[in-house]
Amino acid sequence: MALGIAVTVFAFSNMSSRAQSQIAEPEIEFDIPAQPLDVALEAYIQATGLQILYKSALTASRNSSPVTGKFTPQRAIERLLAGTDLVASQTSEGAFTIRPLAVEPDRAVGAQRVVDYDAFLGLTQQRIIRSLCQNAMTRPGGYRAALQFSIGSTGLIEDPALLDTTGDDVRDRSLRGALWGLSIGQSPPANMPLPVTMIIARRSYQDECQRYIHENR
Repeated sequence: MALGIAVTVFAFSNMSSRAQSQIAEPEIEFDIPAQPLDVALEAYIQATGLQILYKSALTASRNSSPVTGKFTPQRAIERLLAGTDLVASQTSEGAFTIRPLAVEPDRAVGAQRVVDYDAFLGLTQQRIIRSLCQNAMTRPGGYRAALQFSIGSTGLIEDPALLDTTGDDVRDRSLRGALWGLSIGQSPPANMPLPVTMIIARRSYQDECQRYIHENR
C-alpha cells in the first residue's frame, strides 16, 4: 500500500530513549535466516525481548534479509529490513519504528506526522500494558500474544483480536476484553494507518507491572 509518508512499526523496549542514549547498546547473538518478514520479526522479538506494534499490511509479501552474528538491536533490525523498502528509526518512548521508504513532497509536514504517530503509539503501548497489568490472567511475562486492533476517532480501541491463540482460551478472552473500549486518552493523528498489530513477547514488562501494582495499592 503506497503512502505519502512512512507508516510505523513499533518495537517497544523497557527503557526510555534518553536512558538508551546514555547506555551503549549491548550486542546480541542473532541467527535469523531470510524468510517472510512477519516470521523474521517474531524471531527478532524472541532474541531481543522488544515488543512490536505495526500496521499489519507492512509485512505482507515482504521477506527479510538474514541476520547472523552479534549486533546491537538497532543494527540487527536494519540488516533484517535490508531490501524490504522499509527503514528503522527510534521513538521518544524507546521504541524502534519501521517505515516505508516513501517520498514525502513536504519533508517538514512528513516529519511532523512521524512525530505525531510516534507519540500517539507510544501512549497506546503505555495504556495497553497498564490495562493488562491489572489482571493476573493478562499480566505480561508468561505468554506470547499478537494483538490486532483499530483506534476510533474518540481514542477508544475497537475490534481487538488475537492473530493466534496464547494457548489458553480464558486468557484469550481476557486479552480481548482488556482491550475492547480501552481509552487511549486522545484521538489518533489524522490519516494514521490502521489497524495496528502489537506483539507481546514472553519475559516482557514484568518490572513495569510490578511498579504499576505497587503504585496503585
